[in-house]
Amino acid sequence: MNNLNGKKIFMTGSTSGFGKVAALEMANNGASVLTTFRNQEKADALLNDFKRQYPNAAGSIDFVQCDLNAFDSINKACTEVGEKINGLDMIVNNAGIMNPKFKESADGIEQTLHVNLLAPALILHNLSDLLKGSEEPKIINTASALHQGVIRFDDPEFKKGFKSMDAYRQSKLGIILLGRLLSVEKAHANINVYSLHPGVIRTEISRDFNFLMRGIFWLMGKSPEKGAETLLHLVENPADSLEAGEYYTNKKVSSTTPESHDLKMAEQMMAMIKEYLKGHINKPSFLFD
Repeated sequence: MNNLNGKKIFMTGSTSGFGKVAALEMANNGASVLTTFRNQEKADALLNDFKRQYPNAAGSIDFVQCDLNAFDSINKACTEVGEKINGLDMIVNNAGIMNPKFKESADGIEQTLHVNLLAPALILHNLSDLLKGSEEPKIINTASALHQGVIRFDDPEFKKGFKSMDAYRQSKLGIILLGRLLSVEKAHANINVYSLHPGVIRTEISRDFNFLMRGIFWLMGKSPEKGAETLLHLVENPADSLEAGEYYTNKKVSSTTPESHDLKMAEQMMAMIKEYLKGHINKPSFLFD
């Protein structure tokens, strides 16, 4: 892995699975990784594994407590990030969920939409200013090959009939649309935005599913180490060797659905996101003018 000395990286979804592997690798290679946690035991395990596996690491791992199910918690965590670290080079939105049944977040919003799309948007709104001092700022968002369909503006929370896979697909389509729109409309900011599909991973995202579905994930899934490769590729390689706004799989730009290129739908989605977040944003940002 390339040297990451001096790089400052904020990341969600790094206390388990391929995100944990990526965080450990980045810190070992010199990055200061600041990651969110909700479960103290998992945060402690990540730090203990880091010290045990990489006693001579060139970088570091630190934490901010954050519940991605709650906008107030996200805002509080982002304030703490600004107090802990002087600027950022990268923001990695990796956390994600897939619920078998309809659940609401602390803010009364369907949880898949909240955690997988609205939370990353609020994080980018809060933290994008910290990227301004970086020579090569990056935003990296974990999407999925399961990004088919459209944004259901008439019922984005699937209240008329919840289907787990459709809710997940919509949220990941939204992540790709977000990256494409920002790369076009905010190109003047020189912040490089990428999305990625890590592959089917043996990960905790399937923890709430039945035994059969968990078994399928396990049998078909990549190891967390293999799953981390594309994320690490985007982290370590210089921007001039990557394509901003694009979607990566297996360390290469990959094709996506026609809908994921629809910038009009992306603009409508951004208006929807802003409406959901209107009580929690109080300043202009890279994301919201």
